[in-house]
Amino acid sequence: MKKLAASGKLRELQARLKAIDDAKTALSSAQTVKKAQYKTAEDPAYVRFHHLTEPRAPSLTLPYSYSELAEIFRCCDTIVRLLFNRKEVCTFDKLRRSVEEMSKKSFSKAKLGQITAVFPDAYILSQEKVLQRGVGDGGYQLVVTPKLPPEDGKLLTAAHLLHRRKRFHSFLLSAVKEHHEKFLLSLTPPVNISSDILTRWHPKFPLDSVPAICPAALPESPLKRSFSSAQDVLDKVKGRLGERIEKALLGLSAGQQEAVVTVMPAQSDEAASTCLKGISEDLLARIRERESFKLVKEMTLRPEDEKEQAELAKLPEFIRITRSHFLAEQKAAILKDDLVQKIRESFSSIQAVVEVESLITLASKVFPDWFKVLTIRRGTFVKIVRETDINGLIARVTNKLKQ
Repeated sequence: MKKLAASGKLRELQARLKAIDDAKTALSSAQTVKKAQYKTAEDPAYVRFHHLTEPRAPSLTLPYSYSELAEIFRCCDTIVRLLFNRKEVCTFDKLRRSVEEMSKKSFSKAKLGQITAVFPDAYILSQEKVLQRGVGDGGYQLVVTPKLPPEDGKLLTAAHLLHRRKRFHSFLLSAVKEHHEKFLLSLTPPVNISSDILTRWHPKFPLDSVPAICPAALPESPLKRSFSSAQDVLDKVKGRLGERIEKALLGLSAGQQEAVVTVMPAQSDEAASTCLKGISEDLLARIRERESFKLVKEMTLRPEDEKEQAELAKLPEFIRITRSHFLAEQKAAILKDDLVQKIRESFSSIQAVVEVESLITLASKVFPDWFKVLTIRRGTFVKIVRETDINGLIARVTNKLKQ
């Protein structure tokens, strides 16, 4: 240090070190500003993850074949996205091997046709020449390309996959709803329900017997020609076969044109059940109408209403246990936690703490004249009117359930 001071270079080195420190400080502040600007420009979480909070009817399950098709579409979309983002040509052979390995299920052109029939805007299907060894049909192969809006860019993102998967599921659900609507109209009496308010299927609806999706036509290779009749074969090989063979093909073609398919009419089962003999038709009509109204109410019941009805059904037992506990304790008010513990121990079925607290909240809403929850400095207490007849309270719950 003394030698540096004597040589006169100490101040020069200190000036250089100070310049380096100033440059580091300026660089770190610039990076901080950039990060802060990026964070403020980003959408909030409730906007980016809005799709996770959208309501869905959990009781509207799909048939097994439809659920399997939805799973195959998920695997297919994942593979197509991987190849598309890598700028690779996605041929059907590549797609089939990868989808079968991923889903552990067979994947054929019929499955791809079903996907196209359900979701026509999912893929662009075309026959293109692909330079690859060992490919038949003159090098033509079926190429699968995802269809994206022009404003979404040239990459298929995870958000796109999720959106396409939800659309595919909604299309499958709409197809099942159409079959369900036809089934309801075939009942006696017919039931007419809007598909928008439907929350569960009819109990007698044969869900697993719903017809499979009819596959859509896929592009064929321009070099491939299929013969569907004897006339097509005759036109192709005319003049190259013997006279006897050509006459046989000509006769077969004429026989195919004259063939008429006869369809046997379905026999209607008009025999009435013997157990309904002697019963008035008017009475049967009223019973069917009542059952139809009950089924319509069940099929349009929302999940939150179903949960409330389940809690209302537990209230009679809750009333008996609560009153017995108050009579045994001989107190005007009881701690809420003690009542929760007593109800959990005395209830006929296992109840969680959250469920018992929900019952307490419901009881305070349904019976404000009998059951009250009071919060003071010492804690939360529960108070009831002992003189109230519990049979009247149970009758009120029963009437509320019937409404």
